[in-house]
Amino acid sequence: MAVLDQPEEAFRRTVADLEAAPLFERLRSEGLIRKGPLRGWIPAHLYRDYLDSEMLPLIRDLGLSERSDWIDGLASAPPSEAERRAARYGIPAEAAQRLARYARRLSSPDDLAHGPGEGAESRKEASAGVSLQGAEDAQAFLTEFAQRYAVGLEQFRRCVLSDDMPLVEACRALGAPEEAVQAAREAALCVLLLDLASGPRTPTATDVPSQAPEIVAAIVRGPAGLPTLAMDPANEYAQTYYMDRRAVDALYRLADSTAEADGFLRQMRDLNRRKTVLYRILAALVRSQSRYLMSGDDADLAPLSQAELARGIGEHPSTVCRMLRDRWIEVHGQARPIASLLPSRGSVIAGLIARMPESPDRAIAEELRARFGLNLSRRTVAYHRGKLDKRGESPT
Repeated sequence: MAVLDQPEEAFRRTVADLEAAPLFERLRSEGLIRKGPLRGWIPAHLYRDYLDSEMLPLIRDLGLSERSDWIDGLASAPPSEAERRAARYGIPAEAAQRLARYARRLSSPDDLAHGPGEGAESRKEASAGVSLQGAEDAQAFLTEFAQRYAVGLEQFRRCVLSDDMPLVEACRALGAPEEAVQAAREAALCVLLLDLASGPRTPTATDVPSQAPEIVAAIVRGPAGLPTLAMDPANEYAQTYYMDRRAVDALYRLADSTAEADGFLRQMRDLNRRKTVLYRILAALVRSQSRYLMSGDDADLAPLSQAELARGIGEHPSTVCRMLRDRWIEVHGQARPIASLLPSRGSVIAGLIARMPESPDRAIAEELRARFGLNLSRRTVAYHRGKLDKRGESPT
């Protein structure tokens, strides 16, 4: 059974078996492999090695190492076309988006000069006079930014967290220079992708069923009220394995066979992927539901399907479905299923109708557009109102 498909207990056994293997112990004792916290930013001088050690075993497994046509084919594919185009090269759907991203980097040498966000870090240093090496620096920068320009929570959400507002308009609304607003947007991304937890968290909620699975993470309020993902450092999902090219070379020297080394890397890659998929899902939810997470008002929960979430993080919808199943998260002290942060469009429309029972359909449509960017006709709102009436759920 693939690691992504394993029940939680089997996944933890797989982790324990890997770490008990003599080859793992040897590599760790020599400082060639380490287990550390998940990070959304990787220093430039390590990123190429990190990317190669993650992707090269997969490329070998798929028989792509002896051909290069897939690189140009996937590098030019938009995300919506990646799976269809990958099938031409025998690449399974669940690996299509990852290999497409890798192909784009192979086709753009300039991008390989830095890790994700590294170019942004350099721009921040040049434009804002501040070096952001991780979440703590980014938090401090955002706090100073909010204070300097008197940015309220709603302004922060619309102008900094959201990519919908053009940069020029955001600068005008905030009364801040372009360089500062751009730096704030990049710093917000850094904060959202990095965990803050410095010790175990104890959920304070009282509404968790007695048989509920463990709560995998918490969402807390960071600087300027910014919702931030926090994970207990001891949680298996908050840790990942790190190897550079030197470690990979040593692995193939120490292993009894190439097959053993390949299997070792494959298992480590699969474990890392399961951890990072969950982490990226949670980070994407924090970003997508920032309005609700700042206000605490259920009416601010944006409609979001699992398919949309999967496209956003470059994973297959079935992968996202498996990772969400029976998982809980703590939101400002209250435990809830992670899936509750993905309300359907219909439920969001119905909820707003219930909130505004006397408002005409056109006003509901305008409110949906203002809150969530949903462009729905008055007739669509009337249709959903009619469904509520038929079920006897009309608020009037």
